[in-house]
Amino acid sequence: VTIPAGQASASFSIDAVDDVFFDGTQSVSVLATGAGYIDGSDSLEVTDDESAFTALIDDGDAGFAQSGFSYQSNAQVAAAYNGDNYNLRNGDDSDQATWTFGGLADGAYHVMATWAHQYDNKYNATDSPFAMLDVGGNVLSSVAINQKNAPSQHEVDGFFWDTLDTVYVAGGQLTVTLGASAQANKFVVADAVRIEQ
Repeated sequence: VTIPAGQASASFSIDAVDDVFFDGTQSVSVLATGAGYIDGSDSLEVTDDESAFTALIDDGDAGFAQSGFSYQSNAQVAAAYNGDNYNLRNGDDSDQATWTFGGLADGAYHVMATWAHQYDNKYNATDSPFAMLDVGGNVLSSVAINQKNAPSQHEVDGFFWDTLDTVYVAGGQLTVTLGASAQANKFVVADAVRIEQ
């Protein structure tokens, strides 16, 4: 924006990004500079027009199921969501944990997972295979997560989460699965999954 010579101000329009994601309130900074003048700045808050829908399924909640996993609730997993989780070592294709979210409106959903077991160690899998399935069981997305690292991308209510993916849900249901690692003798950890429209 250029302020013409002899003028004290200039107007400009802000082109905000209007998408389908709930981004909350974002802070925007505006900086003005000019040769021979002191820089000036100000900030404003841009509030999203989408309403937030979130849902969470922990390993003990309705919507969670598992086959072949072992339950753990001790000091080793005290940092897990609600202080417990399930883990699987040396599993096969029939072993799986699932989190099934129902009654969903059609739309894009940000899918996140949290886990607590042992970090920075030789035990957890670096390729924990998560998948997101539609109501018909079709794979919308799949991703391998390094569970040797603690989740750190998002903090919600004192717990940290990592993104699995953002998927488009139609038909009212989204199922997240976790299967056995391709690495022998490595643990995959099933704790809580959170979705946000």
